[in-house]
Amino acid sequence: TVEGRDFACHRLVLAAGSQFFEGKYCGSGAAMVAEQPQLPQTSAAAFAACLDFLYAGCCSVGEGELVAVLHAANFLGVPALERSAAGALAARLAPENALAVWSVAERLTSVPQLEEAAKETALAAFEELGESLLEAPLAQVEALVSDDWLTARSEEAVFSLVARVAEKQRPAEAALLAVLRHL
Repeated sequence: TVEGRDFACHRLVLAAGSQFFEGKYCGSGAAMVAEQPQLPQTSAAAFAACLDFLYAGCCSVGEGELVAVLHAANFLGVPALERSAAGALAARLAPENALAVWSVAERLTSVPQLEEAAKETALAAFEELGESLLEAPLAQVEALVSDDWLTARSEEAVFSLVARVAEKQRPAEAALLAVLRHL
C-alpha cells in the first residue's frame, strides 16, 4: 500500500528485483507474513513505475516524475532503474534545473555521474542559472565559483551574481567571505 493505494504484486518478484523487499521477505528472521507493507517514503506513481520495471524490465514516466522514481528506486534498492532514471535526468539537464538535480544527486550517493553532469551543466551556464542560483545552498555557489571550469563573461558578472545570492540569503560573514575569496 502506497499513499492509500493498494498494489497487487508477487512477493517473489519484489524480493528478486528489490534489495528492500529481499531483506523484508528473504532476510534472516524475515517472516512471510500476510501484512501489506506501507511505503511512506515513496509516491504511488513512483512505486507503480518501479513495479512496471520489476515485472517488465522497463517503465514509462513523465518528466516530472523522474526525481520521484529515482528516489523510489534508491530507497527500494533497484539499481538498474536508479541508473536509468539518473540517465534520463542527465539527458534533460538544463540551466534551469541543474542545481536542483545536483542537490538530488548529492543526497543519493549512488549516482555520482548525475551529480557530476549537473555540476558541469551549472558551470557551463553559470550566468543562465537565474533564480535557481539565488535559492542554491551557499556550498553549491562556492563549489561553482571555486571551480576552474566556471564559464562566465567576466569576474564582474560572477561577482554580481554572488552579490545577488548574498543579498537574497543573507549568509554569515565568514561563509560569504569563503565564497568571495574565490573571485
